[in-house]
Amino acid sequence: MGRRWFFSETLFLDGEVGLAFPSIGTGGFGLGRLNPNTGKSVTLGVRPYPSHLYIQFGTDKGRCDGNVKPRTLRRLNRRGKDVSELLCGESTFSIEGSAWLLYQMVTGDLSTFSQPTYTSSLWSSFMVTWGHRWYLR
Repeated sequence: MGRRWFFSETLFLDGEVGLAFPSIGTGGFGLGRLNPNTGKSVTLGVRPYPSHLYIQFGTDKGRCDGNVKPRTLRRLNRRGKDVSELLCGESTFSIEGSAWLLYQMVTGDLSTFSQPTYTSSLWSSFMVTWGHRWYLR
């Protein structure tokens, strides 16, 4: 579950919380920029638990603007619905580095498994994620 707060047409604050495995719960917040012409976005953010820094790339397929395939439009019309009733969203891809990895890079100490950053990062060095976010109205 997430939300975006826009400061301008292109600049936004992004926040999200959700279920995850193995941490059970997770969340994050970041500052992003949207290209309104292409629907693509880039967000830099922090995930407090497990503690990671991330860069997230998003792309909107245009369903929110009513750009749908003719086949989808025919199916909606058959059901007596229109484009405004579609659930739209964006696909996301992120690369995340943990606080533990950052600590190792800064200190040069590669044997720091006992550091608090190792536990707060949920024993992770990095994550690569793909997801889809639906915009609920």
